[in-house]
Amino acid sequence: KLAEFIRDRFIGRVIKDIRESAQLSSSTTAADRNRLAD
Repeated sequence: KLAEFIRDRFIGRVIKDIRESAQLSSSTTAADRNRLAD
């Protein structure tokens, strides 16, 4: 059970990272970059 919980947390974090990376690469406007740099 604990292993399942840890695995789910890990997978959730990986998916979140991938989604954020996709948003970073797809946002090309200077305004988006400035907002993310803050």
